[in-house]
Amino acid sequence: MLEVLPTLPENRFDGVLCDPPYDLTQNSRRGSVQAGDSGKTPFGRHGVCTDRGFMGQTWDGGDIAFRPETWRAVLRVMKPGSYLLAFGGSRTFHRLAVALEDAGFVLVDTLMWLYGTGFPKSLDELCSNLVYGRSTTSLRRVAHCC
Repeated sequence: MLEVLPTLPENRFDGVLCDPPYDLTQNSRRGSVQAGDSGKTPFGRHGVCTDRGFMGQTWDGGDIAFRPETWRAVLRVMKPGSYLLAFGGSRTFHRLAVALEDAGFVLVDTLMWLYGTGFPKSLDELCSNLVYGRSTTSLRRVAHCC
């Protein structure tokens, strides 16, 4: 992508729809801050990790979506007033959003696909009572006794 964008004329596209890598690598989410690291490892973290991405695949590795220069190149080929819809992972979309803003994009709206996988067993009754407006007084008494 970064090789092709410079060859395209400015103000070429009315909109962009993309799904860049989420960078769900072991390096991007594990490890702890290491004193004196000087940024040599991803996000100042270290650990026994790999650079392989989602389900051990390398296609999801790399932080191309988190680099403002990537999005500056995209912005250059977009017409003024056009929209960008970029998908991001739930754990890393904030890095994508910051890179977009740093490149000059204005975040108008953020769409999220939210889905429930059920309540944890210990909260089933309490949560369903809260959702359906039932009294939780008896549940509070039980909680205070424990």
